[in-house]
Amino acid sequence: MRLTKEVNVMAKKKFSPSVFHKRFRQVCRGTKLNQEQLARKIGTSQGSISRFLNGSSIPRLVVLYQIAQNLKVSADWLMGLKQTKK
Repeated sequence: MRLTKEVNVMAKKKFSPSVFHKRFRQVCRGTKLNQEQLARKIGTSQGSISRFLNGSSIPRLVVLYQIAQNLKVSADWLMGLKQTKK
C-alpha cells in the first residue's frame, strides 16, 4: 500500500529543470571532482557538465543516471521528484 501511495505522489510531481540545476550544483560542490574529472567519470564532455551547472542544458536520461550513480544521489532527487537524496 505504501508503494502505491509513493508512486501516486511521484506521478503528480513534474520534472523541474531549475531544481535539477540547483541540486546538481549543490552536489557537485560537495565533491572533490572538477568538471573535467566528473565528465570523464560519467562519459560526457566537460562542456556538457558546464552547461548542466549553468542551467543552459539538461542531461539525457542515460547521463542523468550516470551522474546520480557517480555522485551517490538518486536521479529522482536530482530531478526534483523526491526530497531525499538517496
